[in-house]
Amino acid sequence: MDSNKINRRGFLKLSGLVPTLLLVPRGIFPAVTQSVPNRLRYAKETTSICSFCGGGCGQIVHTENGKLINIEGDPDHPVNEGSLCSKSNSTYQIVNNERRLKKVLYRAPNSSHWEEKPVDWAVKEIAKRIKATRDGNFTTKDENGVTVNRAESLAGIGGAALDNEECYLLSKLNRALGVVYLEHEARLCHSSTVAALGPSFGRGAMTNHWVDVKNADCILVIGANPVENHVISARWINVAKEKGAKLIVCDPRFTRTAAIADLFIRHRAGTDIALIGFVINYCLENKLFHDEYVREYSNAPFLIKPEFGFNDGLFSGYDAAKRVYDASTWDYQTEKTCKHKDDCAQKGTIPAEAKCPGCEAPVETLTKKDITLNDPNSVFQLLKKHFSRYSAEAVSNITGVPTAQLVELAKTYCETGQPGKSGTILYAMGATQHT
Repeated sequence: MDSNKINRRGFLKLSGLVPTLLLVPRGIFPAVTQSVPNRLRYAKETTSICSFCGGGCGQIVHTENGKLINIEGDPDHPVNEGSLCSKSNSTYQIVNNERRLKKVLYRAPNSSHWEEKPVDWAVKEIAKRIKATRDGNFTTKDENGVTVNRAESLAGIGGAALDNEECYLLSKLNRALGVVYLEHEARLCHSSTVAALGPSFGRGAMTNHWVDVKNADCILVIGANPVENHVISARWINVAKEKGAKLIVCDPRFTRTAAIADLFIRHRAGTDIALIGFVINYCLENKLFHDEYVREYSNAPFLIKPEFGFNDGLFSGYDAAKRVYDASTWDYQTEKTCKHKDDCAQKGTIPAEAKCPGCEAPVETLTKKDITLNDPNSVFQLLKKHFSRYSAEAVSNITGVPTAQLVELAKTYCETGQPGKSGTILYAMGATQHT
């Protein structure tokens, strides 16, 4: 029966036949044999990680007689659970691609033109020059006579497009040569990220797992385009959306990520800081943060030195001649107390540094704090004062986003600032490369 021409009556007849066939004794019909052999039956199976976007998707790689014959998603890997995006699937073509360049361009010293050379020639030439450089500049001992065995005239640099195996081989090769200047391109592209995230969260990279995105009640995307650039993260965004999560996308461009957003904020390029500043201001003014967490588990109650200030765009301690900050006025206020605290007759701050005058117990230094968050020198009040300038009107003028949209953005995201709710921010170098 032609499936394209099947009608309702024909469908009912066909569906009624299926349970009848299930009752037929085995052996009446001849066994169906597989006409196409399984090409992976005798292949070697190896697990690997995709080298494209850094999402960490697991792959299963099949090889036969040393030749790559198949790549597919690893169903046991927690990140992608067997699925792969088009980029990850195309890693098969990195090896099996007849259109790949088989020659290199070489320009000899003082030459004005390029020559085509075979890849084998290039590999041998690179190896020859590395060896000559190493042999001519190898340091066996330093100025103190200590054995160091290092090649300071060589340097190695890797990139995010290298997979785990390539990173391992590159590192081992460089260390075997004695290279000490071994770097990664992330030193440049993520140096600003690490400098900000390290002091803020104690970790210079993302603070949660891709898979954890599915548990968010609201997802804020800014400076990123995960649907196109980190495809597997979008898989978990969709899982969250199916559970009722809201997706907010802030981007000067209308991207594929913006196309699936519940709220799209199209702000002027370069105005991310003002946009985020309004969200912070709205959150603090309307007390939409998780109060217990802020008081008990953050530095919000800690007191900053009274000398700290911010005027005309500059924090206290700025040296205009050297263009650097002396951050000593930014430190916490501290006090010295007896280690026995309430069990000691000595109460309050102890002027002495070594031992308590009341019980001779050791003295410990504590950071002063105000658990009520009302002290004007507390981190909380200084934060509130600093971001009070980011009003809806001011930020609307800077970003070009209507005030109603700004309020909707802040209100939607800040609804997660309560017990039992969770929000997450997906950012990328579209945000972290700002000064």
